Amino acid sequence: MLEVDPDAAEVVRDIVRRILDGASVNSIVADLNRRGVPTSLDIQRIRAGKEPKGALWRVGNLARLLRSETLRGYLVTEDGRPVIDDAGRRVRRAEPILTGDDWTALQRELDDRANNRKPRPRVNAALLLRIAYCDVCPDDRPMYVRPGRSRKHYRCSSKAVGGFGCSNGGASAEWLEEYVEAAFLNRFGHYEVKRRVFVPGESHAEEVAETEEALGRLVERLEKIPSGGAAERAVLARTAEHEEHLAALRALPETPDR
Repeated sequence: MLEVDPDAAEVVRDIVRRILDGASVNSIVADLNRRGVPTSLDIQRIRAGKEPKGALWRVGNLARLLRSETLRGYLVTEDGRPVIDDAGRRVRRAEPILTGDDWTALQRELDDRANNRKPRPRVNAALLLRIAYCDVCPDDRPMYVRPGRSRKHYRCSSKAVGGFGCSNGGASAEWLEEYVEAAFLNRFGHYEVKRRVFVPGESHAEEVAETEEALGRLVERLEKIPSGGAAERAVLARTAEHEEHLAALRALPETPDR
């Protein structure tokens, strides 16, 4: 099997951790390029004693990598399809970079984003947006954060309307946010907070499905070869091995995710 480059593997694991923490692929790519983190191509050139080309990380390439089963150590074709050996199993060419749980969590996260089911966290959003309102305007206009010379401040939205602006001079964002935080904690800080924590279970469903697929491919091969020959005996022997392995897998305990 091929040796996994530890530097490249750690870069990938860090990317996956950040994805699971909520970071976008775009922000990660921008950060990697800003910090000059070498791509896998340049890491290989450096290890071979060659000058790196300074290749940039790209969103499309990283998105494809995060979906590729090469992260699990499997050999795939150029279009991403798995390579199958004579026994009907997927070919593993290296030790997996990600654990099975990390791979599953990553794919679930990417699926959620693709289906727009998970809201993305806003960066640098105003803490009191649609919470702080102007007490001078008769229609209680919302206040927005605006940068100042030395600090940010909340300002009535009427200031942005041409020809109109109330007499509210605004308030320091630091002072107002600290004031509201203290008032909130004074009233609600004694309540306990419940957090939903995902605990992965023990499941062999993936390996069972993979073994069943391998068995199916062997059955298809068996139908195409002459009976009574060495090829048939070899396929039957492989089939028996897979059936034995499948029975052992199904006898193992299964614990659902919770």
